Amino acid sequence: MADEQPGTSNAAPVSQEDGPLLVNLHILSPTDGVGDLRFPGLPAATTIRELKAKIRETLEARPADEDQRLIHRGRVLARDTDTLKDVFGEQEVCCDGFKSQRIVSETWTD
Repeated sequence: MADEQPGTSNAAPVSQEDGPLLVNLHILSPTDGVGDLRFPGLPAATTIRELKAKIRETLEARPADEDQRLIHRGRVLARDTDTLKDVFGEQEVCCDGFKSQRIVSETWTD
């Protein structure tokens, strides 16, 4: 198993030569009642809009897209049409293996 360092990704030995590029996503949230969410094996072509839908489906509060703010490396992921590949960069998702990435989610549940 690769050593994990803060702010870096780690790759498990999973080959993607013949399949889509995959991202193992870990979403951290400081919002009460949300906790940490894990989405293993998401295609790198998943858009931010699609990711927000997955988050909504997972959470009991069902927050609307506009009530979710996703942040990666200090940058708000504001363009719903960006893909995970756009967000993490081609270098992070182009190689063999499952890439682990982290996003912070702030969700308002008034």
